[in-house]
Amino acid sequence: MRGAEQIGGDRSQRWLGCGWDYPGGVMRAGGAGPSPLRLPGRLAAGETFVSTMSLGGQRFERIVVCTPWLDPGVDLAAFLRASVGDRLESGDLVAVSEKVAVVATGRGVPAAVVRPRRLARLVAAHVRPVGNSRGLSIPEKAQLVIDSVGWWRVAAAVAAGAVTRPLGIHGAFYVVAGYVARSIDGMRPPYHDVLLPPLTPTEGRAIAEQLTAELGHPVAIVDINDRGGSVRAVAGSAMSPRLLAGALCDNPLGQRDQSTPIVVVRRGPAPNSAHQGWGSALGGGRRARIWRIRPASGTPRRQLANR
Repeated sequence: MRGAEQIGGDRSQRWLGCGWDYPGGVMRAGGAGPSPLRLPGRLAAGETFVSTMSLGGQRFERIVVCTPWLDPGVDLAAFLRASVGDRLESGDLVAVSEKVAVVATGRGVPAAVVRPRRLARLVAAHVRPVGNSRGLSIPEKAQLVIDSVGWWRVAAAVAAGAVTRPLGIHGAFYVVAGYVARSIDGMRPPYHDVLLPPLTPTEGRAIAEQLTAELGHPVAIVDINDRGGSVRAVAGSAMSPRLLAGALCDNPLGQRDQSTPIVVVRRGPAPNSAHQGWGSALGGGRRARIWRIRPASGTPRRQLANR
């Protein structure tokens, strides 16, 4: 098994038609990717949703697992064994959402202990949320970012945004402020009173390596959403962060209160033709099916709908 792998350095490149950027040692997917994958309906705990993605001549099966909401301090390795242990096959990789890793390891910050100051309130007042995400328009989130990266960096980000926004250039604030500003989470149900800062590359690597050792299968820590995503670390797998991010680029984990924080990534047989970009992958390369599984029962799967 290989150790945890990450991408470091301040660089960018294009791969398979999708923009990638690697800020602060993490791998982020962005650019012209596929439209987000939508589940056909809400799943109950223990049910799974299976979809396939053809990418660069390879085929990946993504088995998304619905779970109950986690409480801080839960044994994440035991939770993974109970959720997917009897479903894993040789070569499978288990990807866990960063939010779950932060909550389970007790890294959440109670919002009540954060006291927003003037700069944080200035940032919150001028942030324009994307979609239904409030982002740094919550002063407590903005203050935690300031505490993490320094007031001077956030002040520089504010200045960059003020200069570029009138020119029609958007996103300069987050480029300068860094991945903590882009990735901070929390302050929404069921964690409405907790801030969930992103893991550092070192933290993500340590958690992935520990879970890999305890689960006996490769584990990755990922932060995927409808606008892109980051692979914090991959441990025990020959699959690179770049390839894993591509296999999850349409966000099969879903958004908001879907409660599907785990996905098993399984390499499937090669597709009939090699796809060289997201457009071809979606033009017949992605198929989905749904299965209902009784949690922890050991009973056979019952197929409800197929492709």
